[in-house]
Amino acid sequence: MKIRQGFVSNSSSASYYVTLNQNIDEALNTIQENCWYPYLDEDALLEILEKYIKDTESRLEDIDKKSERFLILDTKPELESRLKKYQSMKQTIIDKASGKPIEDHAIAKMGLELDYILIKDINGIKTELEAGTSMHNSYDEGMSDFLKDIVLYYSFERPELISLKIEHDG
Repeated sequence: MKIRQGFVSNSSSASYYVTLNQNIDEALNTIQENCWYPYLDEDALLEILEKYIKDTESRLEDIDKKSERFLILDTKPELESRLKKYQSMKQTIIDKASGKPIEDHAIAKMGLELDYILIKDINGIKTELEAGTSMHNSYDEGMSDFLKDIVLYYSFERPELISLKIEHDG
């Protein structure tokens, strides 16, 4: 495995690492206030979760019916776990809308999780966002739009707070 600094292209798969020189609370606050993506809008996120819940319930029904409409890649316990997670996320949004207190930055955390962006604390002073792609031919194709939005915001508006790294597999 080769590790390169900066963003380069032409590899089969890749992991993107975005290090923000802010603690998690500061980073999530910055992302929530300055980036636009449907996962950060509560109404849009609620719609997305409702679709995910419906799709997951449908896939569970297909497993129960042993439907051969399509190849089912997930096991029933994986789908049930995912369904519970989606339902919990939906309830958090409903709770917030009704005025109940929720965890700080819960919406941003959910958005990152739904976009398969891992968030890690680095010694309480930095935050690392990690995402991967199975096929990296360009940044337009390989990196999710949400992560691109975060990278672009920090690169242009707060360049002193961001460092980027990509690991190519293969």
